[in-house]
Amino acid sequence: MVHVQKRIIEPDRGDWAIEARGLVKNFGDNRAVDGVNLNVRAGTIYGVLGLEWSR
Repeated sequence: MVHVQKRIIEPDRGDWAIEARGLVKNFGDNRAVDGVNLNVRAGTIYGVLGLEWSR
């Protein structure tokens, strides 16, 4: 029998999991996102929804 130690690592709530500055997204000639700044902390869930983003 093999004994395996398990260790749960909790994120530091002060750390950024995602950090974006001046984000731009174009679809052809259509600019969907223009200059967005976004920070998401580690261990959180964040969603962005908009018109027709379900495609």
